[in-house]
Amino acid sequence: MSMSIRVTDLPREGIEFHDSLPLEALNARMNEADDNDILFVRAPEVHATFRPIAGGISFSGKISSSCTQPCARCSENLELPVETEFKVVLKPKSERQNAEDEEDVLYYEGDHFDVEDMLQENLIVALDPFYSPPCNKDGDCSVCKFNLNNYCDELETVEEEKTNLGDLLKKAMSKN
Repeated sequence: MSMSIRVTDLPREGIEFHDSLPLEALNARMNEADDNDILFVRAPEVHATFRPIAGGISFSGKISSSCTQPCARCSENLELPVETEFKVVLKPKSERQNAEDEEDVLYYEGDHFDVEDMLQENLIVALDPFYSPPCNKDGDCSVCKFNLNNYCDELETVEEEKTNLGDLLKKAMSKN
């Protein structure tokens, strides 16, 4: 299934677009990466607007979903909301001026443009691959409630052993 718009049918005042992306296709794309441990659990919802502008079509809106991914602190799977806004300009491929791609410009051929890949990409890029939620004043993770205070002695020991590059250079210079 694709989410295609016919650009020749776009009215002058534009159109609002509300739909959802197929969850299976999005997760299949996620699983193309080696060792993927992020899984979308809710079909992404798209709320967007297509508006004709000089030289193309403005396509902007918001896409939201939920995913499960491991907490960077405790490795427990957490369900997290994912939401991102996007804004691109769609232009006919015939108007492509040079070989370098313009930022936030997508080109189409013919009179159809499939937005599904672009929307999937925007949602995937919005993910934090090392999600580490903030801790409260007691050291508990705000999401999974894992307490880092149990490991503070270990962490402080490791911190004390670290040497920065400046100290290493001073040490090397003093030996000469």
